Amino acid sequence: MVYRTKPAPMAIGVMVPNTEGNLDIRKYMMTVAELEKKSGYQFRLPESVAEQKPDLNKWPYRIVKKELLGKLPSIDVQCPRVVH
Repeated sequence: MVYRTKPAPMAIGVMVPNTEGNLDIRKYMMTVAELEKKSGYQFRLPESVAEQKPDLNKWPYRIVKKELLGKLPSIDVQCPRVVH
């Protein structure tokens, strides 16, 4: 779960399987309320924030292109910026 207060209170839930091949986290994004139900953990955010559907236009993100072992290249090589 990621929570931010500016420019307005927003939160996003993400639960990614711990198996290979799950590099694009967009398909695992959910409301915090959904994450609370799946995980059993309560983040105690206001309901209006916890129920917000993730809007990728309001969250910066990068998409990992390939799984790597050993020394990692720079962030811009591994995770190119996404342009909306």
